[in-house]
Amino acid sequence: MGGGVQRIPMKPRRRLQHLMAGLGPLLAWIAAAAIMGFLLTRRNDTVTVRGVTEEQRAVIAPAVSGRLLSMGAAYLDPVAQGDVIAVLDDSAVRSELAVIRAEAVLAKANFDAEMEKLEREKSEAARSELIEFRRLALDINQAQLDVLDRQVELATTRVDLQRLMVLKGRLTDLNLLGALSLAELEEVSFEVAEAEEFLRKAERVLDESRAQLEESRDRLEDFKAAAAMAEPDEARLLAALNAEVGVIEARLRSMETTLTSLVLRSPLDGRLVATYAHAGAEVMEGLPIAEVAAVETDMLVAWLPQETTLLPREGDTAEVFVTGGQSKPMAGDVRRVAGAVLPMPLRLLRNPQVPEYGVPVQIELRDGVLPTGQTVRVTFRR
Repeated sequence: MGGGVQRIPMKPRRRLQHLMAGLGPLLAWIAAAAIMGFLLTRRNDTVTVRGVTEEQRAVIAPAVSGRLLSMGAAYLDPVAQGDVIAVLDDSAVRSELAVIRAEAVLAKANFDAEMEKLEREKSEAARSELIEFRRLALDINQAQLDVLDRQVELATTRVDLQRLMVLKGRLTDLNLLGALSLAELEEVSFEVAEAEEFLRKAERVLDESRAQLEESRDRLEDFKAAAAMAEPDEARLLAALNAEVGVIEARLRSMETTLTSLVLRSPLDGRLVATYAHAGAEVMEGLPIAEVAAVETDMLVAWLPQETTLLPREGDTAEVFVTGGQSKPMAGDVRRVAGAVLPMPLRLLRNPQVPEYGVPVQIELRDGVLPTGQTVRVTFRR
């Protein structure tokens, strides 16, 4: 017998178990490293930052100077987009419209004189075609004057209706306070309804006058085509009358623009948060008389700390969580990314005594709105 120890052969299954026992710690370390790398990668593709919904404010300022006739809303009243905030005195406009109407009457008198002259020339003129041409041209001027008169009438009616609407609003408030009877309020409401009906009628008549003007122009063009005559100097024949009509029309358009600017309306839904003038005060063009602030908004600004490596792009998706609010996020889209690092708002600072800096990113919510000034958490993913 030999002196060595004889080894008993190890079964294959046993050998595999022995090998796995030796490699176990190594495989566990590799798996842990892989998981950590995956988590780090995911973390680099996700960032959560602080943000705040935008505060939207609108300054109400007159486009013309004048006397403030009335305020359509009081301090802290809720207002909707298009609501009347203030109305300026329209007496100057009404006076100007009266002057324009008088000038239109004068232009009509000049037209009648020209027509009489034309009638006298009918028997004396050798060229009937020229007379017919002038008659048709004068028909156009008559139609132009009719349209002008209807425009002045419409503008005056709008002024009256505007005044009645303001009065009705003030009387409604008095009625709610018990300082005015319902019968008195109903009387003004009836006048408003009458003015509205008259306005609709004036608009229809103006449309008819404009249609007649187009028909007169078509008849003149048809006549010139059928007569095959050399076109007379229309500008010379009716220059003065056309010039009068043109001046009056230009002044009327200016008055209509001024009339619109006398009524100051809210550009957004919100609340009247400041008033700088009162009824009866003289206000200056461009100087604020009130401010309106939105109470809800679909826009917010997220602030990425300056050390953040993930910078979103326009069109990226964001998840918005209300601070201390619902757990379900609201979806939003990145609309704008600032190109500079700026100081963060005070309300977002972790320590009010320590300034922080970041890149502001504007986000628009896809569905729903949030209160203005609401702090939020925003998550960006890549």
